Amino acid sequence: LGMTSLSAWWTSGTGLTGIPFDPRIIYDTLSSRWIAVVTVNPRNLTASRTWLAISDSSDPTGSWKYYSFNMETAGNNNYWQEFPDIGTNKNWIAISSNMYDSVDRFSGTAMWVVDKTTIGGALTSYRFPEGFDVVTVSTIPTYGFTLRPTVTFDAAEPVLYIVDGNAWSSEIPTRTGIIRLSRITGTPPAAPVWSTVPDAGGILPGSGWYFSPQAYDPWYQINASQLGTTTRVNTNDPRILNTVFRDGRLWFTHSGGRPYSNSTVKDRTVVSWYEVDPALLNTTGLPTVQSGTLDPGVDGHYFFPSIAVNSSNDTALGFSHSNPSIYVQAAATGRKSTDAAGTMDAITVLKTGEDSYVKDFSSGRVRWGDYSATIVAPADDSTFWSIQEYAAMDIGPGASDDRWGTWWAHHYTAPPCALLPGSKDEMLRDTMSEWIGKCVHGTEFTPPAYNVYTDVAITDYNADWITQLNIDGITRGCNVADSLYCPKNPVTKTQAPKLILRAEHGSSYTPPGVSVAPYADVPLSHPDVDWIAQAKAEGVTTGCSSANNYCPDEVLTEQGFLKMLDGAF
Repeated sequence: LGMTSLSAWWTSGTGLTGIPFDPRIIYDTLSSRWIAVVTVNPRNLTASRTWLAISDSSDPTGSWKYYSFNMETAGNNNYWQEFPDIGTNKNWIAISSNMYDSVDRFSGTAMWVVDKTTIGGALTSYRFPEGFDVVTVSTIPTYGFTLRPTVTFDAAEPVLYIVDGNAWSSEIPTRTGIIRLSRITGTPPAAPVWSTVPDAGGILPGSGWYFSPQAYDPWYQINASQLGTTTRVNTNDPRILNTVFRDGRLWFTHSGGRPYSNSTVKDRTVVSWYEVDPALLNTTGLPTVQSGTLDPGVDGHYFFPSIAVNSSNDTALGFSHSNPSIYVQAAATGRKSTDAAGTMDAITVLKTGEDSYVKDFSSGRVRWGDYSATIVAPADDSTFWSIQEYAAMDIGPGASDDRWGTWWAHHYTAPPCALLPGSKDEMLRDTMSEWIGKCVHGTEFTPPAYNVYTDVAITDYNADWITQLNIDGITRGCNVADSLYCPKNPVTKTQAPKLILRAEHGSSYTPPGVSVAPYADVPLSHPDVDWIAQAKAEGVTTGCSSANNYCPDEVLTEQGFLKMLDGAF
């Protein structure tokens, strides 16, 4: 693909000039376009802007159109804007920003809403200037901070929901986490309308508020400890960091301080996550369907989380992680839709930290990522991409020589058998032996160190796991007569069901016979039709991209094989 600087991408040949910062990008499945936003010219009251870019197709390397917005009231030069976000539904694109005055005091939120039917030409857009979301309820002024418009996946959903987790007013009980739900309604060409979500059952009807069911301090967080230094990394605050709407539910996440008490002294940073049905706020006042908190223990820190949900309602959650014994590392967890409510799987380290990080740019604050990104892969709507920050190796002895890194991980919600996420490389038989062996025996098992095949030396990669596969009776190799295993041969879709089903059910397992061909390209005369049919029945495979075909001769990638293991284990 290629690499370019943030400034060059936004300004080279686009007609835009300025200093961009705080970038965000999403893929909008409803329009099959990429949408990016960035704020420009920090602390400049006259030139501060928010830029928007929309791809002309689903190809991010193709052409884009660029736009510039002033978020504050027309004609004013009182504020500068930062920390933007993007949300979409079938009708609208919403762009939000926080607004600050000349001495960096928070001065409200602002928003532009774009009519999606005008994408590709001159945009029709609507300004919601600073302070638009102030709602007075029973003499109590309520307003939000860091509004998070949702990325909506439901094609028929007419409402674009907005979540913020620092709802403010003088009436908020001390240290009580309050979440506010609001929305954009309307159908183009009519103008969009912002309002709080109907909340007759809520704690202050008309405000869109409800109490978070998770215990965290919504005002104070401790900064994160790290190996090699007493200097701590900023974890910022418990603002909502991203929001997704799918199958009628809102999913979002934030960090927070613990212990939960009225004291300003905190000893850890936790990550809370939520699944919410906004309609319940109007009836029961308790919209949370499920939620949970990842708590690392005293002086442990999970921070800057992001969340995503796939077509099966499986969930992935990525974040940074540190404590006094480790450098800041990239981490993730997730859950299946069938898992017990409120639970997540064990945390997976995506990239270990390499050094301490104390670079403060002479500000006295060791800033970290401010946010991260976790998204469902547009190509399959099943696996996830998580982009997380970690502390990279220093390039010299001074604080200014410290470096952070960004790690990209393509993973399943929870890889089966505690395996690492696979790649797009071909699944070879030597790698396959280890993966199946760990599914059968567990990751702590040590296979015997001897060989049984003439083409596998004892020092060869995974020779021990290849032997174990033979002991387990899962395979006798590729050529029994000559005692060959063919370790560097790829695994095909015909071979995989027999291997995986024997691993799942035992070496003596034989699938039931079938009288109806499971796929158009797997007739009853196919030598492995029973195995392929049983794999289909168990959800080990769903075929290939062609209608009702299996593609039996297709070579599996590591990711494809991992997906089949996931269906069995």
